[in-house]
Amino acid sequence: MKEFIFPVLNLVDGAKYALVDPKTHWVADNVRHHQHFFQFQKGMFYVNHPTINDSKNRDVFTHPDYAPYRKYIKYIPYNHYCYCAKIENQIRKRIYYFLRDGNKSMEKAIDIVRRKLDTVGYFYPNSGIQIKMLYRRTHPLQYRKFNDKYIPENIDWDAISEELSTFKEIPKK
Repeated sequence: MKEFIFPVLNLVDGAKYALVDPKTHWVADNVRHHQHFFQFQKGMFYVNHPTINDSKNRDVFTHPDYAPYRKYIKYIPYNHYCYCAKIENQIRKRIYYFLRDGNKSMEKAIDIVRRKLDTVGYFYPNSGIQIKMLYRRTHPLQYRKFNDKYIPENIDWDAISEELSTFKEIPKK
């Protein structure tokens, strides 16, 4: 075995709730599980979050050659607090992913994000059908106060656009 993958338990609404599969009340199996431990190989390099490539420029998580060496550990979760972060951080992250992975222009990425916020008011993962379930386990951030309210007039879209337009990361995928 060269790689161990853990389920991502997305915590939301001040880390009081977790997004789970409605049938199992656990992490939905169709959510991408990119938190993993793997055996280091000479020539590996960081591409971007969450991508590490090997010396042949293959993504060690998505490339099919690595599939036989993976072990999915279903019941040891990785607590993910991204959706508890300030709304500006979530906006930057979403726009960045549209620019990097979606080949969108800055204007198109901002438009998509604004429409989602104006329609739904939050950023939760779009992978499969998930429900919010009260999270009763102990976790490191249980007493932290999160400010997750979306207030449209408080978002400085120009500043976010300027900040992301100078970001130098170029994926090698």
